[in-house]
Amino acid sequence: MDSATEFLFGKCVHSLHSPLERPHQPTMDSVDQFSTSFANVQELIVSRMRLGPHWPLAELFKEKTEKDMKVIDSFIQPILEDALERETARKVAALDDYGKLKAQDVDEASSLLDYLVSVTDGELVS
Repeated sequence: MDSATEFLFGKCVHSLHSPLERPHQPTMDSVDQFSTSFANVQELIVSRMRLGPHWPLAELFKEKTEKDMKVIDSFIQPILEDALERETARKVAALDDYGKLKAQDVDEASSLLDYLVSVTDGELVS
């Protein structure tokens, strides 16, 4: 989880720093909630794949990912907003005297999210 979030978002969630859970002492900080929700959604996607094109019938009255996706979205939303702010600041700094963007190289150290933000129009879709 740590290496994936570092590559994708440019921010490590430090899931390995979380204390190990014990059955009689559950701890659920935001990283644990994110990891658990992410795993739950992955499991549901696999079960949807087994059902094939008929999976919506199994979720006719309630979408099973709704609760977990709220946790995932609340964790990722600030990271996305931060990336969009960085990109806006980078573009403002890259304007020439005529208000046009100067040609710039893609930063090799940037995350996948930084790259995707740089090639989009910079708007979040809700």
